[in-house]
Parts: sequence; structure tokens; C-alpha cells
Amino acid sequence: MRETPGWLAVIIPATAALLVAASSAPGNSGVYALAAGAPVGGPDSPFTAPVLDVRPRVFIRSDDFEGLTVAKLRAAAATPEFADARAKWRARPLGRALLWMIEGSSEHRDAAIAGLRKMDASGGSWSDRGLALVELAALFDWMYAELDEPARRQAALKIEEAADAAAAHVRGGQAPFFYSRTPGALAGLALAGLALKGASDKADGYLALVRDWGAADYFKAYEWLDGAATGATYTFFYTYVDLPALCAAWWSATGRNPADWIARSQGDWLGGIVRFYLWYMRPGFAFTDANDQSRDIWGTHDQFCQGLDIAAYVTRSGHGRAWAGRWSGRFGPALYHTEYAHNFMFRAAAPEPRALTDLPLAALFGRESCGYGFFRSAWPEDGRPDAATHVFFRCGDPVDVHGGVSAGEFQVFRYAPLAGRSGRYSSYDSPPDQYHRNCISTNVVLFTDPSDGADRGDQNTRRGLKTDHRTWAEWLAIRQKCGLDVARILEWQAGPAEARCRADLSAANPPGRCRQWVREFVWLARKHLVVLDVVETARPDVRRQWQLHLPAAPEVGERLLAVVNRPPGTKWAVPALQPPAEEARLFCRTLLPRDYTLILHAGGKAEAYGADGRALGPAAGSEYHLKFGGKVVQIDPGCESARTVFLHVLTAVDAAETAPPAAACRLAAPGRLEVTVDAARTVLAVPEWFKQ
Repeated sequence: MRETPGWLAVIIPATAALLVAASSAPGNSGVYALAAGAPVGGPDSPFTAPVLDVRPRVFIRSDDFEGLTVAKLRAAAATPEFADARAKWRARPLGRALLWMIEGSSEHRDAAIAGLRKMDASGGSWSDRGLALVELAALFDWMYAELDEPARRQAALKIEEAADAAAAHVRGGQAPFFYSRTPGALAGLALAGLALKGASDKADGYLALVRDWGAADYFKAYEWLDGAATGATYTFFYTYVDLPALCAAWWSATGRNPADWIARSQGDWLGGIVRFYLWYMRPGFAFTDANDQSRDIWGTHDQFCQGLDIAAYVTRSGHGRAWAGRWSGRFGPALYHTEYAHNFMFRAAAPEPRALTDLPLAALFGRESCGYGFFRSAWPEDGRPDAATHVFFRCGDPVDVHGGVSAGEFQVFRYAPLAGRSGRYSSYDSPPDQYHRNCISTNVVLFTDPSDGADRGDQNTRRGLKTDHRTWAEWLAIRQKCGLDVARILEWQAGPAEARCRADLSAANPPGRCRQWVREFVWLARKHLVVLDVVETARPDVRRQWQLHLPAAPEVGERLLAVVNRPPGTKWAVPALQPPAEEARLFCRTLLPRDYTLILHAGGKAEAYGADGRALGPAAGSEYHLKFGGKVVQIDPGCESARTVFLHVLTAVDAAETAPPAAACRLAAPGRLEVTVDAARTVLAVPEWFKQ
């Protein structure tokens, strides 16, 4: 990590203490302290608890159990909320088993047993194979008492074969920790061991691997992330199902819920998964567009809510339960695909919903890792639409190849994306895909070397993100060797009227281009996003361009641009919850630098504008934006000096509001820049060399 300039020492005491503590460890601080880990042995750990001699014991019990029971499922299945899921259960073996439990019908029992005979968990990657093994093991446990000995042995052999392969995957380190393959193998191992206990001599070996490697080593990866999803939809569809399912099954099979222990001993990463769902799903249940999205941002149905339902159940999160219920209000029966409808069962023992208005308006995940942050203008009241403005930013390191490389990016959403990213995930590693997964497609300061005509402005390499590893220590060594520690969050505050995040992102770019880049986000008065960038290039001729990717060509005015967008026309299952289907407007005002050229890429051409908003004619622009991007604005201060301060104020409003907020800045004292937006005021730290 490059030396931090002295002016950045103007940070809050708590942050200063954190940085002092971190300075004693190599690299980016406390992540290395995680290498020692929290012990998983001893009476306090649920992962040393014995498996109970009861059936069923995987996810659901028939006795007096605090979690999901047959009696609770039977009662819930009679309610309107379960009508659609219950109808879908007839189509799949696990659903038939659930219907047999609550109805006692021999038809459902026989269909479930027939399905068990046909089920398989062989072939394919462990992303999908892990889910298949979880289902196979659960169904074996549920139907165990109804199987004759040959049927038990046949099913047990299939489970053992898959679990042996999962163990080989884990022991061989056949995928990076943050890929969705390893959590699939781990969850499959856990379910196999829990289901086979008492029916196979191999069960104890599987459980020992889960305890001694999974809980003791692998879980550190998610402690480091605070539960954040760094693999976009891959994490949501796979990892966010695998890990909560592992914990839910462990709870039912041992009577010990891992959630409390994880909260005490491992940074509450399991609760972090629930919290991340709350923040990552934008108003209207649109994905935050963080790189490799396998779906359109509005396509959040079919399979993505099941992880939230499981995680909210096992962590006893009323906020998670409320969010899942609201998600049902968006899609109704389409929320769960028939293939995954059995996981709706966890709602039968979910906690009571809690008011979302209790939640804070700012959140940060993975301060020492991915640095994913969020701001909101409000949370919806019960039964009311979610009409908030939503901001996403990242001020962290690259972690997962599916998460892309774009330290410093931000996005603004109100009803629909207003400032987002360009390109899309397709044709892996093709030129369009390379554009999409690198920082050029995002809202960053882009550094390019004019002597290299092909310079796209990529931040430091993704090298190492695809490297297989077996242990957490091996990942830390890869991270250090490949220079993936590129970002440091210097300050994080979250208050009722103002939240802020400041990060040193200098090392995110090659030293031949960037000597310093410090970016600060301030969420002011729950409405205005203030973005400060302090930049020093390696040479004056290195271009530094402030980028904004927009959904449409903007109106350009004096130091101002404005753009509108609206959500697609959709029908909600519960119309009262639908956010306004109207246009929203984004104002973006450039307060600094005083002199610049605005370059607008749109319609296959680039046009230049002065700071006063006057058109200057065609511009060379970026060939990458013209080929692969959308509507992209670049604020270019020129190359007279290596030093630049950018200051922007972005405000999202309803489109009916046509007047931008008044915004101004002044140097109140050396190193102190005062910014006012309407009646709100904040102060930012700037270097001594800055003279307004």
C-alpha cells in the first residue's frame, strides 16, 4: 500500500484507532488477524454438538423443536400464503414428501420414494451439484422410516459417492473460496453427514470435515466480507442458499442453532447475508448491477428469494421476514420456481416481521475487503410502497472474478437506474465482456495514458482471483502476492442526517498512471450524494476523466446535466406495494474543477461541451464507450497539472421537479472545503495544495 498523505489524517477518532491497530499487521490490516480464527471446538460451538437420533432431522422435525416442525408446517400450509407453494409441491419429490408429512397420503409418500430412487447428484460443477446433494440427502432423511433396507442402502450409496467427491473437491482446493462451487460442496458434505449419521460409517468423516475445515477455515471468507455477495447473481443463487441451508440443517439435526455462535465468534456473517439482501435488492426488487448479472436487473424471481427465506429463518430476523413478504408482494406465485418451491417451507417457522423503518439509512459491508456500501433516503412503512432513492458504492478490493474490478464506482437509483453502468455480462472474456467487467464501464475517475492508444484505463489486474486454493491462509498469500489489496477505507460514519465514506483508492490503478486517488461519498440530508475526488496523476499528461454512465442522453447546461428514466411497466401481486411507475430525474452539478470539457458519448458519436454548457462540436471520445457503452459523460479537466479536485453533487427527484437544488462550495480554511446544498451543509478534507 502506498504511503497515505498527511492531509488524510483528518479522520474521526474511532477510525484513527482502527488504522493504528491495523498498522501492526501486514497489508490491509485486520484481515490477517482472521488467519488465527475463532476456535470451533469446546462446548460453546454448535459444530461439536452430537447429531440427534431422531428422524426426520434435516431442516424439519416431528417432535417438539424450536425451529421448523411438521406441526408448524401443517398449520402454515393451510394459510393463503402457502397456497401457491403447496400447489407446486406436487411436481417435485421434495414437495411430495412435504405433502406426505402434512397430509399422510400414501400417494405422496410413494411419489416421494419413487423420486428418491431417480435423484442423482453426480456430474457438473459443485455449484449445481451441491444443491442436488443437499436435496438428495434431505429427501433420504425425510423418507428414511418409510424405506426398506435395500432402498436405504441404494440411496445411501448415491449420497456417499457424491459426498466423497465433495470431500475431494474441498481437500484438493479445486476452486477459489469465493466461487459458488466450494460452498456447494461444503453444504452437500454437511447434509450428507447429517442425513447418513446412523446409516453410514462415513458420516462422521463428512461431519468432521465440515467442522474442522468448513467452520474453522472456510467461514473466515464470509466473516471477512460481512456476508456480502461479491459474485453477483452467482452468490445469490448458490452461496446464499448453500450456507444458510447448512446452518438450518445443523440446527435441526443437533438442536444447536449456529447463528448465535457465528454472531459472537465470526462477525455475524450469517446475519450479514440477511442484511445484504435488504440493501442489495433495490426498491421495486431490482438487483444492484454489480457486474456478472445472469439476469436483467428486474428479473429477481424464480430462485433468488429462497436464500433470504432460509437465512431469515435460521437467524430469526424479523427484518428479513418482512423483506421476503414484500418480495412476494412483487411477484406472487412467480417468486418461487417449482424446482425450488420446497424451500418456501421455512416461512412456516419464520419469526414475526419487524418494521423496516427501524433500519439505518447507511450500511457498509466488508470494510477491509470488498468495501460495498449503500445509502437510502428512507425505508418503507408496512403496507406502503418503497419509493426511496438508493445509492450503491464500492470502495474495496477485487475479491471474486464475477464481481469485476471497479474500485470507487457508484450507482444512483430512484424508481429505475439513473446513474449506473454500461455494457452487459455475456460471451465471457470477449471484448464487450471485458469492457463490462472493468472500471471503464462504471462511474469512476478513469486514468489513461495518452501514449498508449489501446489504454482502456483498467484498474489493477484480476490476476489471482481465479487461482484455486485449499485454505484461508493460501488465499491471503495469493492476495498479497498478486497485489489485490488496493483500497483502504479511511473513514465511515453513519448518522441520521449525514453518512460518509472516504477511501484511498490510489493503489487501484497502476503507479505509472496514478499517484493518488482519494474518493469520498457523503449522503447529505438523506437526498444529495456529494462525491469528492482528490487526484494526482503520475505525470501531467496522464488523462483523468470523471465518468458518469446514464440511462439516456442528458440535457447539458451550465455546470449541470440532467437525465430522466422510468421503470418498466410491471404488475405487482399486491398493487398497494408497487413503487411509483413514473419518471425520476437525476441532477448532477459539477462544482469542481472550475474549467473542464464535458464529453458526451451517445448515439455512436462523441460531442464536446464547455463548462458553461455550450456545444463545442465533435470530440474524439473513447472508442470503447462508442463500441460497447451506452450514454457516457466524461468530465475532462485537461492536462495542465498533475493535480485535480473533482466535486459533484447528485440529486435524484421525481421528474416533475425540474429545478435543481442550489449547490456551492468554498474553501473555509486551508484543508477544509465547505459544501452547501439547499439548506444542508457539510465539510470535506482537501489537501493543502488545493486553492479554490
